[in-house]
Amino acid sequence: MTLQDSNEWRRADLKEQSALASALPLSWPFKRRGEAGQVFHYRIYDDLNACEAEWRAFQSTAIAQPFQSINWLKNWWQAFQESDQASSLSPRIIFVDQAEDLKLILPLAIERRWGTSRLIWLGHHLSDYNAPLIDKEFFATLNARNTKQIWQNVLMECPDVDLLYLPKQPELLAGLKNPFYRTDAYDFGLGYHAANIGADWQAYYQRRRGAKSRRRLKDKARSLAEQGTLQFRELTMPDDRAEMILQTIQWKRDQVRGTGAIDPFADAETGRFFDKLARDAQMTESLRVFTLDLNGESLASAFGLTDKSSFILYQTAYGLSKYTRFSPGTLLLMDMMERMAEEGRELFDFSIGDEPYKFEWADQHSELMVSIRANSLRGWFAKQAMIGKLRLKRWVKSSESRFNRIKAMRQRLKNLTGS
Repeated sequence: MTLQDSNEWRRADLKEQSALASALPLSWPFKRRGEAGQVFHYRIYDDLNACEAEWRAFQSTAIAQPFQSINWLKNWWQAFQESDQASSLSPRIIFVDQAEDLKLILPLAIERRWGTSRLIWLGHHLSDYNAPLIDKEFFATLNARNTKQIWQNVLMECPDVDLLYLPKQPELLAGLKNPFYRTDAYDFGLGYHAANIGADWQAYYQRRRGAKSRRRLKDKARSLAEQGTLQFRELTMPDDRAEMILQTIQWKRDQVRGTGAIDPFADAETGRFFDKLARDAQMTESLRVFTLDLNGESLASAFGLTDKSSFILYQTAYGLSKYTRFSPGTLLLMDMMERMAEEGRELFDFSIGDEPYKFEWADQHSELMVSIRANSLRGWFAKQAMIGKLRLKRWVKSSESRFNRIKAMRQRLKNLTGS
């Protein structure tokens, strides 16, 4: 996860049945017709434990993002339940079957805010990308018409939901066009970026950075190494992983505090969630944690998720010190990219956000979308408000000077309120 900062205007150039829940069984089925008379059976769960085994088996072969894995979302849900906001949200996990075969998992939840109930992606607050888990063969049959029908069927079974609100949806899933990307969709106002580094990191490095830039980075690495013992490490022990992830988040929050940007880790469950995630034995292989140390002290750190042939960088940060001038964050990033190329992970995904360094390294750029669909009169009014907010957000970011003025105003307000 990354910050929305002053470089965001450059993307334009790159072109629940909640009232009945306690009375219902653990899951309840219903069926609806799809395109060309196809019959789909929908199973709805309000307990992740009840569907965990089937979910885990399905995700091993499905087209999906790691943010919708059962391990990621189960850890998030456990952390969220310990927060003061726990009563505002309840899971609605929907399994879609055809001819008794599971074809689709929609990890959803009903959220109640400001007198409105919204059907959202479960855990979307801390997930960089949100999408369904889709059977590979079924994926090829999906199109704009039947994805719209799927959401219509789901909403028909959730009459107490006012609004469908599905943020941070990526254009691609496993390199394929996401069939849900443009369903009732609006520009979310945030981009994401990736580098197709291939199997030869050095070749990609030379294409992306000129001789002068490469020479400067080499000089910084040599100068930093002269200060003591310099070491690039991947952490494998649970305590070490948890400590470094929380340190990375704290460094990032410290950097945000002085800029006026929105803190991406303000949610109360953040610390508990990442501590649980780092200690989860089933996340050991997919959750990767790295650090660049000098004389045993971390100068920069990062963590992310492996996803078959790719690596998604979730967060990277560095501590402010006398060594900051040597660009330890960049040196760590280069080490990670080289490591992933050696492992055969040819796509290095920098994930969401528009920091300047992503434009220097990435060769793929896209936009996140948000699907919004009203399911009641109250939902219609909420939808109009959301669309207005999105338009205002795009207007602010369309001008560098305007964007910087808003950030400065936000920072002054923080200083006045002490928040």
